[in-house]
Amino acid sequence: MIIGLTGTNGSGKSFLVEHAKQLGYTSYSLASIIREEAEKRGLEKTVDNLVAMGNELRVKHGNSYLAAGVYYDIVNKNSKKVIIDSIRNPAEIEVLRRFTKKYLEEDLQIFYLISIDANSKERYKRILKRDKISPGTLTYSKFLKLDKRSLGERQPESGQQLSKCMELADFEIVNNKNIRQLHRKFDEALIAAKKYRLDVYYMGFAKLASTRSDCIKRHVGAVLVKDDVPLVMGYNGAARGQINCNEGGCERCNNPDIRKGESLDKCVCVHAEDNIKNQAALHGVSIKDGTLYITDYPCNNCAKGLINTGIKRLVYFGEYPSDFDVNLFGRSGVEVQKLKI
Repeated sequence: MIIGLTGTNGSGKSFLVEHAKQLGYTSYSLASIIREEAEKRGLEKTVDNLVAMGNELRVKHGNSYLAAGVYYDIVNKNSKKVIIDSIRNPAEIEVLRRFTKKYLEEDLQIFYLISIDANSKERYKRILKRDKISPGTLTYSKFLKLDKRSLGERQPESGQQLSKCMELADFEIVNNKNIRQLHRKFDEALIAAKKYRLDVYYMGFAKLASTRSDCIKRHVGAVLVKDDVPLVMGYNGAARGQINCNEGGCERCNNPDIRKGESLDKCVCVHAEDNIKNQAALHGVSIKDGTLYITDYPCNNCAKGLINTGIKRLVYFGEYPSDFDVNLFGRSGVEVQKLKI
């Protein structure tokens, strides 16, 4: 498991790192790379100097520079339990999400991002106590100004962008209370991460199924899982006995003037969701209460059909290129989860 931490200053990330280390995790800090560079140059390690140094390194080597070195170090060491602190730019997250992509292809660990935050007054008190700073040296108004900068306000693309990073998190922790509750929240995040790992695993089945698609417009794969057992796999393509789409069988798909999502009534290809239902019916498999993993969000017609089968959960990672009712599943009590891969 590769755990990433992002979040506001003084929110408690360092306490989570120490807790994770007690659980056997190896820790990395992107900020330590900046501090080491500042030390080499003989610079005082003030907040302004470290921020400027981080920006300079990203401009010179690319926004993902700090995370890239950590990524390759973990891969080379084949580390299995890692926690990475001080993630402050979306490009760093993009690099670290390669772990999950690599997991689908080569059985490496997944990357799971946790954001941590707390109210500003509480964080201000913690920073004064942690860094032994007097309120006269760091006023609350100055703290808020620095906070806005770290969140990304008026900052270049190469700068700190905590607000955008936190939006990309897989799990959010609000740490306004004590250490015990913080540890409990982190343990909840680890449980969620294990569930996410299982979702990625089964999405690999759906991705594999999509490689059998003969549709020339879009390859979609799906797998129905129930009680942690994959039961039925499906993909989109021409119906049985028909000429395959990639062999000219579908007039709609083979017409270059028709854009994606248009004239679907003229398509002879069967959607992956319909093939899941058809195969389940053919082999006497109940879909009720199952989880459907699919590479693309269903169209409206498929969504309505899936709801009527009684599935309890839908997991996807690609969007469908046409308008659909995003609340259709929710109103019917079906949980929907988009994987961030």
